[in-house]
Amino acid sequence: MTGETPCTETQKIPSFPDGAYTLKEVELTEKGTVSVQLRNQLKIYTNNRFMFAFVHPEYGIDVGAGIATWKNGVMLEEPRVYQKGTVGVLALILISNIPPRDFHRRF
Repeated sequence: MTGETPCTETQKIPSFPDGAYTLKEVELTEKGTVSVQLRNQLKIYTNNRFMFAFVHPEYGIDVGAGIATWKNGVMLEEPRVYQKGTVGVLALILISNIPPRDFHRRF
């Protein structure tokens, strides 16, 4: 026992402000396998929407857009369209505590 009083307040985790960001790397899970891929990806968030763009090493320009919502400090991105048309069932989750070196506000 340290003699410290336990915190009884719920800490609100802030969402990202609307704006443009660059993302250094992403963690992908495909067919149960997790990998980290380096990217110089642009992400724009505004009015619960997002869009992204980057150059994929195999496919060239990769762009997309969708709905972004926050719940309990976690952002849920639901992609709706990408360069080839509409997106099937897919959800991406961004945790709000991304290391500052990996996610930078640009504008």
